Formats: sequence, C-alpha cells, structure tokens
Amino acid sequence: MSNYYKKIILIIILILGVWIMPNNFIKDIIKNANDLIKYKNTVTTGEITADNGDGTYDVKIANAGSSYPDVETITYGAVFSVGEIVDIVFEHGCKEAPKIIGHSKKIKQEPLQVEVDYSGGGGDPITTVTTLDAYLKTAISAFLEGKIELSNGAGNCTRRGFHYGLTIAYGSDIHDDGDYGEGYFNKQITGLDPETTYHFQAYVLDANGDEQLGEDKIFTTKEAEEETLTIYGSIQDGVLRKQASTYVPCHDGSEADEDPQEASRYFNPYTLDVGQTFADIPFDIYDIQRIALIFDTSAIPVGATIISAIIYLYCWNSAEGTAWFVAGYGGKLLCIADFDIVVQNGQPTYPHIPVVEADYNYTYYSGDGGSVNTADINEGSFNTITLNSTGRNWINKGGITKLLLRSQRDIDSTPDVTEPRTISFISSDFTSPSGYIPKLVITYTI
Repeated sequence: MSNYYKKIILIIILILGVWIMPNNFIKDIIKNANDLIKYKNTVTTGEITADNGDGTYDVKIANAGSSYPDVETITYGAVFSVGEIVDIVFEHGCKEAPKIIGHSKKIKQEPLQVEVDYSGGGGDPITTVTTLDAYLKTAISAFLEGKIELSNGAGNCTRRGFHYGLTIAYGSDIHDDGDYGEGYFNKQITGLDPETTYHFQAYVLDANGDEQLGEDKIFTTKEAEEETLTIYGSIQDGVLRKQASTYVPCHDGSEADEDPQEASRYFNPYTLDVGQTFADIPFDIYDIQRIALIFDTSAIPVGATIISAIIYLYCWNSAEGTAWFVAGYGGKLLCIADFDIVVQNGQPTYPHIPVVEADYNYTYYSGDGGSVNTADINEGSFNTITLNSTGRNWINKGGITKLLLRSQRDIDSTPDVTEPRTISFISSDFTSPSGYIPKLVITYTI
C-alpha cells in the first residue's frame, strides 16, 4: 500500500474518533489546555491550615506572613487534610487568586530543637572544688577529702586544702601549695576533741589566685578510748659526769670525763646520779652529774594524743647495807640539802644513742618538761616526775624519746660548796633484783 492511501485511512480514523468521543471529554481537554496557559509559571507550595467544609481551604503560602482564606481547588471534590502540603497556582500570576491544584510531594519541615552543651567548648575557664565526706574518724583526728574539676581550659590550682572548726566561721586551716590539676585530694587533721562536731570546707586557689570554695560539711569525732603503755629505759642511757678544781670549767665543759655507761657502773647496784658536790680533801674538787634517759616510744601511734607521761625512778635505800651499795654512798646519802631535778630536751640530736661524752655540753639542752624536788623522793621505792604539756610534746611518737635530767642549781650555774646535793637512782643496767629500772608510763588516746 502506498503512503498516499495510508494518510487517507489515518484522517478517516481521526474524524471518526472525534465524532464518537463525548462532548464533555473534549471540553475538558480544551479547558486543561487553557488552564496550562492561564497558570503557566505560577506554581508554588502551601500548607493547609483550615478545612472550611465547603470545598475551600485556608492555605499558608510558603514565605507568606499569613494564610489565604477560602482557597478553591481546580479539581472539583478534591479532599485535603489540615497540615498537608499542597501545590498552589495563581491565575494569570495574580497573587490574590490562588488555586489548589493537587497534593505536593514536598514534606513539611518541622522545626527541630537541639540542646547544645557548651560547657567544654567555650566560655570562661571554670575551676570547681567539691567537699566530700570525712573518713577514718577517731576521737582526736579525721581525714578530710575534696575534689578539683577544671573546665573550659582552666589552669591548674596553686593551693588546695580545708578550712575547719567548730562553726562555719572555721578558724583553722590545713593546705598544701604546689601545682594541682583535676582529681581528689585529702589531709588529716589532728588534735581534735572527742565526741565533738566539726565543720569543714574544701577550697583551692585557682590559676588566677582566686579562692574557690566547696560546700560546708560536718563530722563528729568518736568517743575517746584511753590506752596506757609502759616503756622501760635503755641500757644505752648513762651518767654524764665531770670534775674540775674550779666550778666554771666543771660546769661549762664540752665533754664528760668518762664513758657515760661506765660512770653508771661504779657501784652495785648500777646507779644514775644527778646533782652537784664539792670536796676540799685532799684538794678542791667540783663534781657535776647529769642523767641521760632513753625510751623507745615507737609503739605510740603518730596521731595519738598523749594525756599523761610519768617518769618512774627507783631511789635505792642507802641504809640497807653493803649488799646493794658501797657503804657510805648511794640513795640520798649525799643529798644534804634538797634541790629540784628538772627534765630538759636536746632532741633530735642530743643525747646520742648510746650516750657519749660530748652529750655533757649543757648548751645542747633547754626547757622545763617537768620536775620533782628531792624532799619528795623516798628511798627504797619508785619516785615520779610528771611531764608537763611541754614535756609531753617532747615525746617522739613512733620513734625514740631522749631526755636529760639536771639539777636546777646546775641549770642556774649555782655551785654547791658547803652542802652536797646529789641523789642516786637505779640504772637500766641493773638486772638483779629485777623491776627497779627506769620506766616511762604514757596514757594516750587515738
């Protein structure tokens, strides 16, 4: 078949199709074609804000400040939901005549609230100190604890510590100075009263030198529990003895004349002698004796509070005969006039362990840690020297305690010319009968 006849057949088919098609369909085609021309280049989107119930809707056009009321749909009977995004056109580009042409494929964008933490990413440097609970509480002590936190590039602290006291006014402070970053820290406070409530507060000095404070906290100390410890003297103690024809060289000499341990072993029993004497037969002799005592106090806890400390010295009986002493010497026999025996301190160096001749030098010792007058000393029994608060502070808790006994007249540089003043006690070398050696009895709480 030729192309000519093909064209004739196609024209006949088109004419028949138009004649057969309904009138309304043809009108819709024509109308839609006109609409495409009418609404060309005016398509946008909007959100249905209200269904008016009459086939119209209120629509908020994108970027518009308010909704358009009573907007009609191009297609009759089309149904839309409130909140739905629809396509909108404007007739001949007129903004006052919008029409809904159908459902949009665009998705409504809900605003999303995001919570941002700026604590580590900006702002001023922040130093925070927190007061934590006290722990390891005793009747007299407690450990305090705190925590340092740094943020926003805050520099290290230069001091960390605690304020503490009976009220929020505190009044006491304990701290360390240095370079401290983040972390926990603690300090032990001592010297507290039993069954007492204390306030405390952690604090630091920040990198700028400003004080940063933690919150106030409290703790209560425990009930005091007393313990008593008896410590016996050491065989390394001794008598520091010097003689001279005149008083000043004897008193001010830098060394004793002989080994201090040997000087305590002249007689049986071995004795520790203290005081001053003078003899003018066959020639003038001044004689000064000083007692060095050594006690191992390492069993006393470092944090303990010493309530009392008493030195016990046995004064042997000079009237008991030669079994215990050389007749004519010992006990109070040469104590014609009474004097004070005073406890002095030369720690940590003096006296040495064992005691040596150089420990005689009086310039190494000072203070008054307790005393007893020889009028109150009885032969044949233990006699006591009670240490005062100064003397109790000389006790080396957790270590060795070393003390010196001197005559008050020796301390005052007053010679005894007419009335000898010296007294003898049993030394730590004496072993038979037992039980007479020097001892230190300490009562303390922890």
